[in-house]
Amino acid sequence: RRSAKLPGRWGPTCHGEVLTYGSSADPETGPHAAELSVTAAVRSLQEQLSLDLQAKDLEHWFSSKSQDGNCRELLDVFVVPLRDGFMSPEIRLPDGEEVEWVHYVDVFGEGRGSSSNLFHIEPPYRESIVRMMVSRISHAARDRPTVLDGLPGGRPACPLPIG
Repeated sequence: RRSAKLPGRWGPTCHGEVLTYGSSADPETGPHAAELSVTAAVRSLQEQLSLDLQAKDLEHWFSSKSQDGNCRELLDVFVVPLRDGFMSPEIRLPDGEEVEWVHYVDVFGEGRGSSSNLFHIEPPYRESIVRMMVSRISHAARDRPTVLDGLPGGRPACPLPIG
């Protein structure tokens, strides 16, 4: 909520800009070189959350156009998947930063509407993030089936008696 980009709004855990650099061409006209979006994502994670990750640790989910007033952007959305054997990194937020964990549907669901305290979300962005989240959840459920049997001690090793 304290970010220069989205002041007073709840938004992504980490967000930043692609940096551009000078060029060997005429500095008056360019062209200028720019860092890759994955490099910007790794840099932003380090600067904002003190996470030491490499590009191979990130997963690019999608790109989307966004226009909020006069601000027009091309957004590249990266996630840090937590895989088997991957220790959850310690996230270090700036002093005074607030965190509120929410279910993805509370932010990206159809009925969310246009809340002024959330970041600007275009419909294609919303559709893409929901599609990716649902896909990730269904794959996780398939790979790690959970048995919900309601028995306090879990299922016994032998068949349940009927009677």
